[in-house]
Amino acid sequence: MKNVLFMSLLALFGTFATAAEPIHSDAKSVGAWELFELDWNVSNGTQGLVGLITSGDCYVTAVGGGGRTCDVVHTNRQTHHGSAAWEHFKLIQIQGNEYILLTYDDYLVTVVGGGGRNHDVIHTDLKYDTNKPAAEQGGSWERIKVIHWSTGPGGVPQYALETANGNYLTAVNGGGKGWYPCRR
Repeated sequence: MKNVLFMSLLALFGTFATAAEPIHSDAKSVGAWELFELDWNVSNGTQGLVGLITSGDCYVTAVGGGGRTCDVVHTNRQTHHGSAAWEHFKLIQIQGNEYILLTYDDYLVTVVGGGGRNHDVIHTDLKYDTNKPAAEQGGSWERIKVIHWSTGPGGVPQYALETANGNYLTAVNGGGKGWYPCRR
């Protein structure tokens, strides 16, 4: 019944494209939507936590703290509302500017296929093993390069997040997107 209603709404209001995922990994170059601020003040004193802020001044949210392959991230929490646990990530350096990104509940952020996608883009279903070194966690799909790109308003550094295949993560429309339908 739920699927019939959903498909009826799609037929009435449009295709899946009208509910695009909030993060894409298919940008070949960096524009405004590919720039993120790193908010180190979200942690309330907890070491290593960072908030990812889109160009539209919204936090990237790992829905449910991670553990998902569908409706994984949102970009619709405005920064003036403050951040909650789901907006906190752990950025762990592997080497140089290469990092792994963990959700608040210690799930690895996976860029499916190493990038190049506009649907089924991010998964957070791989649990971080605290008994293994960070460099042994996941594979290339769980690695991102954090590249200082420019300085934004007020002197705030802006970063591009490069995927394993050389594409960049994009906050669609600069952020402001929430739930999206899952498709494979």
